[in-house]
Amino acid sequence: MYYEKNIITLKKADYTLGAVNEWAENLKTVEINDKNKIFIEFLVKEKNRINKMQDDFLKLEITDRLKDRIYERRFKECEKKRNESSKIFDLKWEKPKFYRAVFR
Repeated sequence: MYYEKNIITLKKADYTLGAVNEWAENLKTVEINDKNKIFIEFLVKEKNRINKMQDDFLKLEITDRLKDRIYERRFKECEKKRNESSKIFDLKWEKPKFYRAVFR
């Protein structure tokens, strides 16, 4: 709730999404004090929650992952790209990198 409150305040003040992202990015290195401690703790918990959710999802069988519409759409896009040039695709994705949420 604290995070959403800050975002709403920034949006009402006509900050752009880029400015809001920059503000959030700067929080990674800011010194923790009484004013920002709750907010930073929230972001760290969110990072951990998102990464655990991703890890749990990737542990599922492919048939279960394909029940997710977004995953299915991305899977179809990958199939199409692989059919266009399988050698390059296989080399590029031999060891895929998954992007994890990062904060502190």
